[in-house]
Amino acid sequence: MKPRYCTRCGKPLAPDADFCENCGARVQDIPPAPSGQQVYRAPGAMALDDSAAQDAPHAKKPLTIAIVAVAAALVVVIALIFVLLVLPSHGSNHAAEQAASVGEQPATSQEAASSSTSAGGTGATEASAAQEQEIYAALSSSYDQLAGFDDEIRSCATTFNNTYLSTDLSARQANASAAQDLLDRISGAGATVDSINVPAASAYAATKAETSTCYDDLENRISVIVQSWNIDLAYANPRGHENEILAPIEQDNVGTVNKYLTDYQQRYPNAKPQPPQ
Repeated sequence: MKPRYCTRCGKPLAPDADFCENCGARVQDIPPAPSGQQVYRAPGAMALDDSAAQDAPHAKKPLTIAIVAVAAALVVVIALIFVLLVLPSHGSNHAAEQAASVGEQPATSQEAASSSTSAGGTGATEASAAQEQEIYAALSSSYDQLAGFDDEIRSCATTFNNTYLSTDLSARQANASAAQDLLDRISGAGATVDSINVPAASAYAATKAETSTCYDDLENRISVIVQSWNIDLAYANPRGHENEILAPIEQDNVGTVNKYLTDYQQRYPNAKPQPPQ
C-alpha cells in the first residue's frame, strides 16, 4: 500500500487515519494524489485545495469586524468632540449676543432713578449734606469779614476828609497807600467768594450772590477814595483843586450818600448764611 500524505500540510498519514495528526484535516476530504505522482509539502506549508479556499473567507471575517468597529468608534469620538466643543461655543456666543443686546438697550429714566435710589440714594444724600455744610462754612467765613472791611472803609473815608488838603505830602502818601492796600484785600476776599462752588440747586445759591454783591459794594466804595488820592498826590498843595480831587467820590453819590454804601446796608443782613437744615 502506497504511503499517503496530507494534501493540506504535507505530513505523512497513518494507514488507517481518518484525520491528519498534524493539521486535523479529514482524510476522506483529501483528494487522492494523481497516479504516478507523489505530493510533497514543505513542513508547515498550506495546500491551496478546496478546503483552504473555503476556510479563507472565515479567516478574513474577524479582521473585517475589527475594522468596522474601529471606524464606528472614530465616528462616535468625532461626534462627541463636535457636541462638546462646537455646540457649547455656539450656545455661549448666542448667550453673549443676547447679553450684549440687552446691554445696548438704554435704561428708562424710571429704571435709572430706581437704580440710583437703591444703590446710592443714601450715599448721594449724605454727600449733598456734606457739600452744603462745606458751602455754609466757606460763606460764613467770607460774611464774617464784611463788617471789618466796612469799618476800615469808613476809617479811610474819615482820614481822607481830614488830610486830603494837607500840605504834608508824606502823610498823604501814607494814607493813600493804606487805602490801596485795603482795596487789594477786599478784591482778594471778593474773588474767594466767587470761587466757592455752589450748585444752582443749593440752598446757599442766593446767599452766595448776596455776599458777592456786598463785596462788590465795598470794592466800589474804597476804589473811588483811592482814585481821589491819586489825583490829590499830584499836587504839592492840593488846595484850590478840591473839585477835581473829589470828582470820583461825588460821581457815586446820591445826594450826599454813596450809592454803594446804601446798597451794602440793604444787602448785608440778608447775606448772612443760615446753618444747614
